[in-house]
Amino acid sequence: MLVAVWSTIFWEYWKREQSKLEQKWGMTGYSKHEPLRPEYTSKAKRVRSFVDGKPTYFYDETAGRVKKTLSGSLTLTLLGAVVVIVGSIFWVRVLLVKQDNAHGGKIPDGYPDYITSVINAVVIQLMNFVFSTLARVLSNWENHPTKSSYDNSLTLKLAVFNGINSYFPLMCVCLPLTCCCCSSTPTLRQTRLAFVCSL
Repeated sequence: MLVAVWSTIFWEYWKREQSKLEQKWGMTGYSKHEPLRPEYTSKAKRVRSFVDGKPTYFYDETAGRVKKTLSGSLTLTLLGAVVVIVGSIFWVRVLLVKQDNAHGGKIPDGYPDYITSVINAVVIQLMNFVFSTLARVLSNWENHPTKSSYDNSLTLKLAVFNGINSYFPLMCVCLPLTCCCCSSTPTLRQTRLAFVCSL
């Protein structure tokens, strides 16, 4: 509750500060007069405007929408892959727990938590690296006309993917896990390991 109140107050304060800085720096209405990206102008057609006859750039909106749809679909597919990978890691943990000393196996007690936490940490870093590279490629491929629209697209992709990739395992551990083969609540060690892996 405290975080929600703090974030709302911070957001409202920042909007006021942003308006002051826009006035001070003469950036009011900048988005209406923002220059086009060189990457956009190199791929767009140079045509005459039907409104005033001045030269302008034209890029097929249908192609842009198709590219954005495919980019979003690929992002959602990778998010689904993250969910499947996290589920697989928890399944490996369940299999390893059944082989520990407490259940008559050869694996020392507590090792399943450490093993799966290391796997999880490696997977999180690997997926973050892969998607950070892919997000830049996809945003360039979408061919945004302005720098601000390019930055918005890239930021949205990275924020959504990194948020889910980094914190989905932590949420799975912190919430009681109930599945067909086990019913357990997280121990302090499990929660601590999941938090460290998500950093």
